[in-house]
Amino acid sequence: MIDHEELKNRLLAIAPELEASVAEWCESFEDYNPSAMIFFDDHLDPYLANVLESGAQDDHCRELFDFFEELANSTDEEVVSCVAYALPRALQAHSDAVRRADEFLGPKSRELTLEYLLTYTTWTKRKLRWRRAL
Repeated sequence: MIDHEELKNRLLAIAPELEASVAEWCESFEDYNPSAMIFFDDHLDPYLANVLESGAQDDHCRELFDFFEELANSTDEEVVSCVAYALPRALQAHSDAVRRADEFLGPKSRELTLEYLLTYTTWTKRKLRWRRAL
């Protein structure tokens, strides 16, 4: 069973710079505690693209994407959905971030990201031609 709070806290441990916006975001929900998928979707965009496009340390990017890969390989469909939905949505409007993310995506998170980008966005195989796997 998914522990939404654990997933949220693990992301914050890797990306503590999100804490201020998360605190403000949480206050807006009063008695409602959003799922991890909503949490990831609301906080990875624009954070993830900014990290990738700013040339952040490879170690930080690797830690983030190792976490995403771990979630993508979960046997819990709700956990996989956090990555399958929020990760590509955070990247879809940022072609430079998508290119840099390619260095860090694991096999399963790459598969989920490409599937989303090619199915639900204006991204095409031609636009992703630098991806040798396509």
